[in-house]
Amino acid sequence: WLKYLKKSHKDVFIEASPPNMMKVDQILKEFHPTRCIFYISNPYLQIASCIHRYSKNMTLEAAIEHYTALWIMKAKVQQTNCQIHSNIPLITYENLCTNSRKTLRKVTSGLSRKQSYTSSVPGKQNSNVNKIINMQPRHIAFLGHDGIEKVSNLLKTELEVLTFFEYHLITMKEANRILQKSPLLSNEGLAQRLKWDAINGN
Repeated sequence: WLKYLKKSHKDVFIEASPPNMMKVDQILKEFHPTRCIFYISNPYLQIASCIHRYSKNMTLEAAIEHYTALWIMKAKVQQTNCQIHSNIPLITYENLCTNSRKTLRKVTSGLSRKQSYTSSVPGKQNSNVNKIINMQPRHIAFLGHDGIEKVSNLLKTELEVLTFFEYHLITMKEANRILQKSPLLSNEGLAQRLKWDAINGN
């Protein structure tokens, strides 16, 4: 990491690899000064995103089982991290999308003026959207009713960790409402699902 920092000719190095959640104590011990945040996104969005990006030659059911178990494991680790390191702020994907400026202030509070700055950020390359918004409708559409029901059934036994992060099981009625409010993202999700089905023989 120090080598990459030197090579970049920057003053600040940001490392956001998911495995870091397993070694918080080591990171805090080895790096000074260090500023950390804990981050998580809701399971339906995360599971759909992982299926779309990483699963190959899998049925939808198998992919959902795999990535739901993975989300549960990560969420439990992050819950423990939050409980042990209560001074480190928790940022959720939903907070970031709903109130980006407030979330940024939460992350940068205490930094000097020289260290704290903002810059324009381009939109996601795989979407027609060029601003920070909640992409959940696209992922809900990708899962479809069958996928949503499967994820919800698997999460029913993990309500404690869901509640800790203020998440809940999504009903079909809520899913339909989410999709109706965002037709552009919903259509993108449907297109991605059709392409995924064709590639994976579903």
